[in-house]
Formats: sequence, structure tokens, C-alpha cells
Amino acid sequence: AFDRDLEYALSNRADMNIVNIAKRKEEQRLKQAKNLYKPKLDVDFSVSNDISNENQARGQSKNKVNLNFEIPLQQRVAKGKIAKAKAKISKIKYEKRLLGDQIKVNLAQIRNQTRNTKHETSKKQDTKLCALLCSNKKFNKHTVKSIITNCIESNDQQL
Repeated sequence: AFDRDLEYALSNRADMNIVNIAKRKEEQRLKQAKNLYKPKLDVDFSVSNDISNENQARGQSKNKVNLNFEIPLQQRVAKGKIAKAKAKISKIKYEKRLLGDQIKVNLAQIRNQTRNTKHETSKKQDTKLCALLCSNKKFNKHTVKSIITNCIESNDQQL
């Protein structure tokens, strides 16, 4: 039950979702930085047809093909961007782990408080039972004490 509650809390917390989005954003930046290492090829096609009143030449068109090829020689910028993105991803992973641990501790505290409240309620009920049994003249002190001890032990085992 605790693991299920923890999983639910981790998946539905807004601050955890923000950390996950930041991580995905930095992973995209890392991919983009790695692309700076790769050669770049741009191809551009253009077609134009000039029609004017003075020149009635129809069917004449200008066709152009541009080819641009770049090879990255200086890769310091790419290396710097990759290192920066990796550092941010690492930072976000630690923040996510810290946040997850904080959520886990908070959930455990809530669980323990709930158990303590149940235990305190059980003790109050035992005290009322003891008072009721002591008021009954049919039971002596030893019988009342053994009944209460058995009740307390069974309640502690349930918790």
C-alpha cells in the first residue's frame, strides 16, 4: 500500500512534473548540441517565370539549384554545449532524487501519524473498557488486568 501511495504521489505532484519537463528540455538541448558535430547540407531549389508586357516571351523560366555544404572544423562550441547540457541533466537528476526522497519522507510521516492516532484511539478505548470492567463487581483485579493485557497485545499486533 505504501509503495502504491508513493508511486501515486510521485506521478501526480506538480513539482515533480516540472522537474521531468526540465529534464526532457535539457535532453533535447543535448541532442541539438550533438548535431553541431555533424556536417550540414542545405539544398535550395527555385523556379521563376518572368512575364512582362514589353517582352512577350512566354515559357522562359529561370531555374536555380543552390547546394551548401558545411563541415564543422572547430568543435569547441559543440563540446561546450554538450558539457553544459550534460551538467544540467545531472543536476536535474539529483534534484528529482531529492524531491522524491522528500515526498517519500512526507508520506511516511503521514502514515506514522495516522498509525499513532489509531493507537491513541485504541488506548482510550482500552481505558474505557478497563473502567467499565473495574466497575463490575464480578471481575477481580487480576482478571481485568489479564483481559486488558490481551487486548493491548492484539491491538499492537494489528498495527
